[in-house]
Amino acid sequence: MVGPVVVATGGRANMPAPTVEPIVRYLRSAAASGSEVTVVDTGGAPQTHGSVSFRATAANEVAANEQVKAAAQQLSSGIAATVASAEGAAPLEALDVAARHIHSASDAGTIVLMDSGLQTQGILDYTQKGMLGAEPTELVDGVQRSGQLPDLTGVRVFVIGLGDTAAPQEPLDTASRRALVEQWTALLSAAGASCVGVDPQPLTGASPTVVPMVPTVSVPDVAPLVLSAKVVLTADTVAFMSDTAQLRDPELAKRKLASVAAALVESGQSVLLTGTTATDGTETGRLRLSRLRAEAVKVTLMELGVPADRISTEGVGIHHPEHVDDLDAEGRLIPARAARNRTVILTVEP
Repeated sequence: MVGPVVVATGGRANMPAPTVEPIVRYLRSAAASGSEVTVVDTGGAPQTHGSVSFRATAANEVAANEQVKAAAQQLSSGIAATVASAEGAAPLEALDVAARHIHSASDAGTIVLMDSGLQTQGILDYTQKGMLGAEPTELVDGVQRSGQLPDLTGVRVFVIGLGDTAAPQEPLDTASRRALVEQWTALLSAAGASCVGVDPQPLTGASPTVVPMVPTVSVPDVAPLVLSAKVVLTADTVAFMSDTAQLRDPELAKRKLASVAAALVESGQSVLLTGTTATDGTETGRLRLSRLRAEAVKVTLMELGVPADRISTEGVGIHHPEHVDDLDAEGRLIPARAARNRTVILTVEP
């Protein structure tokens, strides 16, 4: 059963203008089954922008085919003309509007989300520092606790354009886009989607010329690190798998640390690596995990040529001056702030 289909998209600042071409493959089954396709915008206050029925009522095949072609053209024009109805970006809320529309008519359906995924409001506000480094499981927990997770039970969800931006939004690097995909995949799965598909096809082009304002999201600096007396290695450089000392992207960590390692080799200086953590788990567990993460960075520096005897490590958990309060009023982790506390601090020793 195909059921109703909802396309969640819309012209807004900071992402390419939507067109029907990237989603044609997802609409074929809707056309073949005579489903209704509805458009929902992903701006700050998502709302429906009309529906198109692919149900052919003509008595003969030729006329029926013409009806379907006309419906496809109407949908194409509708998507191109859809503009966000309010400032900001709220694809998560758009999914809720889309899911409720489907559930009002059927137990099953399909949502095609064509959006950068860079929400700018609510619990999933990516303008918060550290959001792109937040652990997917913690992000899911935070969204669930806030009551902002849509009910996608019985709904297939296909996403196109995650991480694809347009000026003035700065482009995302490969690692940041990968992190964004992991976060959204976890959110959609937790929401009960019967199928989650992330299309690698990129969205390109400029954003529409006249649209409501959308705040830009700060993205990690991808420039090589420069050795100084103190270098704080955040999740942008040394992201770890949840609750482990395993690097999420060892090759990225090597690329980011290569210049630092080269400078250390040349200068002959020694360094202290201090691991820190968010305020989750036990005190003993935090101290152990922070030390193991410092050890993981030590291994990476050694692979880049820094002698082991010039690298010392320690784990301090949450006990360091740069620690930020990462718990809400009920004592639960705030994902973006927790991500900022998961660091390894590199200090050059005299």
